[in-house]
Amino acid sequence: MPSITRAFGGPTEAVLGYAAAGLEAGIETTIAAPTPGASDLASFRERLDPAVGLMTFGTVGSGSLAVSPAMLRELRNRRPAWDVAHVHGLFNLVSTLGARTALRIRLPLVLRPFGTLSRFTMLHRRSLAKRVYFELLERRNVAGAGAVHFTSDAERDEAAWHGVPLEGRGYVIPPPSPIDARPLPRTGPRGDRVLFLSRLHPKKGIELLVDAWPAVMAARPGASLTIAGDGEPAYIEALRARVMQRSAAPGEVTFPGFVHGNIKAALLATAGVFVLPSQHENFGVAVVEAIAAGVPVVISEGVQLAPWVREHGLGYVVERTPEALAAAIVRALGDDVLRARCEAHGAELVARSFSARGVGAMLRAMYEDVVSHARI
Repeated sequence: MPSITRAFGGPTEAVLGYAAAGLEAGIETTIAAPTPGASDLASFRERLDPAVGLMTFGTVGSGSLAVSPAMLRELRNRRPAWDVAHVHGLFNLVSTLGARTALRIRLPLVLRPFGTLSRFTMLHRRSLAKRVYFELLERRNVAGAGAVHFTSDAERDEAAWHGVPLEGRGYVIPPPSPIDARPLPRTGPRGDRVLFLSRLHPKKGIELLVDAWPAVMAARPGASLTIAGDGEPAYIEALRARVMQRSAAPGEVTFPGFVHGNIKAALLATAGVFVLPSQHENFGVAVVEAIAAGVPVVISEGVQLAPWVREHGLGYVVERTPEALAAAIVRALGDDVLRARCEAHGAELVARSFSARGVGAMLRAMYEDVVSHARI
């Protein structure tokens, strides 16, 4: 993993889920990652199944250009102990060099790009630098991997434009139901509580939500908005300032920061609707958390769980405009039938589609296939 920090958001939550699902299928897993700060490390260890190994390493450099020579040495030295290297992420040197090392020592390789092969990611920011990086460093890794692990059919389909053959190597395995998605028992009505729960990042569409909020308040005067998650301090301050500028009652918008465990469960137990208007989301772990807790969702087309939400009638999929977002939130808050359906069937549908046992079985089948082909 290139990061196991709280600010890394969904990928951190997903790797915790994948490791736990692997245990269900008898897969022995060790997570290797750069050493995070003390509080992030404690938070990760708290949520990590004790049967899963964890190795952290120092790095040189920062951000996507950080490298960990110690991690690469450990991978080489312990090659006989490993059956598969499952490398998460592209376009960062921890993942890129980890994948390259696995190929060099002939360790069967699985790559999980978490959305970075999509046109949106490649063309949205620093597009030229990404294209150069991909051609010089990542194309060989993707081509040499025994499997490329996608979390949705849409993510797999979006990756095809690179021209790298994926037939027989493109596996779709969603993250399992999040480990702390179970809500606390409700002691009262959910009311008009709107919840955003994800990494705080510009691609998540939080500005759209803030801009939509005055219209929601005009239609539902008692509504409140919780924007939960971690991110860059400067970005969070900019969001707070935007709330003060846009909202006549800014006190109805709160920023509790990163939440997990009972605090997260309490927020889910009291939410009337969950909102995620992302530009692009290759899965949407937080959406699954909300639905597992019986909360209707309002999401954008960019969230690749949108077809599943539509299929099961678990919320609204809307255009990314403040007007459309506000109208959908108001509609969801007043839709007692939708709320009853989510409360009655949300957890069951999540368990059926994203159970740890089912995901673990898919992981094991992928790994066994990669290993068997590597030995031919």
